[in-house]
Amino acid sequence: METRSLQERAKARQQSGVAVDIDIDDDRWLKAIDADRLAALARSAAGPSRGQIAVSLSSDAEVRILNKQYRGLDKPTNVLSFPAARHAKADIA
Repeated sequence: METRSLQERAKARQQSGVAVDIDIDDDRWLKAIDADRLAALARSAAGPSRGQIAVSLSSDAEVRILNKQYRGLDKPTNVLSFPAARHAKADIA
């Protein structure tokens, strides 16, 4: 599937110590964006940092759910951002 190949290419690109994960949840984004360019812009914005940037391209319906859950606003928005937890331990099952 084309979506998977875009995600895998974005994950595979690690420059300047920053991994970029692009998750495309709505196929309409496939025609609207260049995943390689988006990953390069995200790495550039991070500068010399090390770590990971996750970008999720979702539908208005999904963003509306997240916006209501985390911000108490029952409407879609253009951008939702969440800070990474410092020194967070991963769940191990």
